[in-house]
Amino acid sequence: MAYRALIGAVLACVALSAGTARAQVQQLDFGLSLAGFSAGSLTLAVNREGDRYAARGQIRAGGLVGLIVNFKYDASNAGRIVNDYDYRPVQFEARNDNGKRAFTTQVRFENGVARDISFDPPREPRPWSLDPAAEAGKIDPLSGAMALLLDRPVGRACDRTIEVFDGGRSNRIRIGPREASGDGYICRGVYSRVGGYSPRSMRRNVNFDLVMFYREVGGIMQVTQFQLQTTAGTATAVRR
Repeated sequence: MAYRALIGAVLACVALSAGTARAQVQQLDFGLSLAGFSAGSLTLAVNREGDRYAARGQIRAGGLVGLIVNFKYDASNAGRIVNDYDYRPVQFEARNDNGKRAFTTQVRFENGVARDISFDPPREPRPWSLDPAAEAGKIDPLSGAMALLLDRPVGRACDRTIEVFDGGRSNRIRIGPREASGDGYICRGVYSRVGGYSPRSMRRNVNFDLVMFYREVGGIMQVTQFQLQTTAGTATAVRR
């Protein structure tokens, strides 16, 4: 399925939602830095109508890092919402472009299982390739970003686990209990590689420390920034 055709399907999925529920649109914008240097931006836009959602996410290299690396990441998805804050994707597409090499991933989900997975350019199976059926119940990376970054009630923002599968690789985000910090709160966690990575990648590092920063407004927890340890230093995203 071509990229534009998939976006059309995403919009159609929202338009076909049952009833006459009013669409709710939320957009988040974060400024990125890496090891203290400006690194670009992250945006997340979510359209929710009834129990359906469609989202777009973008990461753009910029600032000093952008002078060295021309990185772009674009993702879109669509799916259903259960229990108000849990996401069940039906389709996902992502395009990575580092200026030298670009690749696209497309995934359709059915009953919680990733199916019709395609990569462009194609990927050859590797000894560490995952069986999608064994990854049932996991959500796509963009739904994972929604679960991590969108506003949530107190009691549902922290102390939880998010399982992610992008059609090739599996990751886990564990977020610990809420802690008071200044005039807000933090939740410490870990971002982990689980499967689909080469043995070399798994030897380099598996777990990366994560710290989420929140403010509470009327019983709702809102992410103000987050910090993630990477192999290149501490990545920080600050909400604008």
